[in-house]
Amino acid sequence: MTETDLITSAQAAVILNCTPRTIARMAEDGRLEPALKFPGWRGGYLFARAEVERVRAELREKAS
Repeated sequence: MTETDLITSAQAAVILNCTPRTIARMAEDGRLEPALKFPGWRGGYLFARAEVERVRAELREKAS
């Protein structure tokens, strides 16, 4: 994985059409696997673009 494969919560939110807080909740409850969690209780997440695309495909499949 290269640095360009990692995206922020805000970028993931745009891809999934939701808020960054929803992305954080999805990571916290295991629906979206973070590639990296920064330290601290307010530490942000980085996600592999492929993981976000996988979740997007699942959500589209459920909606059909």
